[in-house]
Amino acid sequence: DSSLHYNFMALKIRQKLKDPHLVASSLSKIGLMYQEKGDYLKAIDYHFRVLEIAEKLNDRQTIGHTHNNIAIVYEKLKNVKKAIYHAKKAIDTFDPETEDYFIAKAYGNIAGSYHQLKKFDISRDYYLKALAIFKKYGDKSSEAGAENGLGMNFRLQGKLEEALKHYKRAYDLSKEINEKNSKVVYAHNIAIVLKKMKRYAEAEAFLERAAVDAEKRGHSAPKRIQVRLLLAEAQRKQLRLDEAERTLRAAIEMAAPVPVLSAALYDRFSSRGEADFADKILSAMRFGFGGHYEKPSDAGGGSK
Repeated sequence: DSSLHYNFMALKIRQKLKDPHLVASSLSKIGLMYQEKGDYLKAIDYHFRVLEIAEKLNDRQTIGHTHNNIAIVYEKLKNVKKAIYHAKKAIDTFDPETEDYFIAKAYGNIAGSYHQLKKFDISRDYYLKALAIFKKYGDKSSEAGAENGLGMNFRLQGKLEEALKHYKRAYDLSKEINEKNSKVVYAHNIAIVLKKMKRYAEAEAFLERAAVDAEKRGHSAPKRIQVRLLLAEAQRKQLRLDEAERTLRAAIEMAAPVPVLSAALYDRFSSRGEADFADKILSAMRFGFGGHYEKPSDAGGGSK
């Protein structure tokens, strides 16, 4: 896109000027752009190029930030051990007296990685460390992210009341600062827990708000469809079948521009079995969008 194009142009100019600080800055921006686009292999290549320059310059802060960026990408690539290694390198690089906010960001990254390893106690400890620092600085957005992480931690252990408490804190914080994109995610997570607790009316209320926010904020089709599918199940559980059907049709219409997704949805609708209604359709969605085959499992789960 245009922003990436202009950053490459800036990189060429800075390389001609032979200023390593400016070159590292451009490389970092390009790496972050590829990271945002989901092109993680390119992103990590640029981050390592930044790290090489920063180490030659002994630029401690850039080294720390770059290790943190690398940790995030490795987690996305499901290379959890490398993600933890680089997040810990970031923590070791930053000054705990003056740069504890940056350390808190690394704590959050490590916590997410330990989630993937199902080491929930370690993960929770890192989230709590991060949360304390974010509160100290009044960063309610990051505080909400840490609360959401704690919610996921407890949900994956089946501790639903604790999970709900932390998810609601995340939701309330995002509402307080009017962070509508995050509100959709947190409302969706609350609804997942309420559904598991068979509190369908409460789940429906959160999902209706999430559906409206997702439309207003122009969320991606997968997220908007996911919210509507869960909403349809909450309506169905309350035997409001006409409303559930309308909600499902809205989800199908959203999927219509994506042939593979539409086919997966319709195929799922035609199936019959004991599997949970929403889980079956969400499984089809994941396959349609990402080609991710999911093996049948009795284990509970949900989307972050």
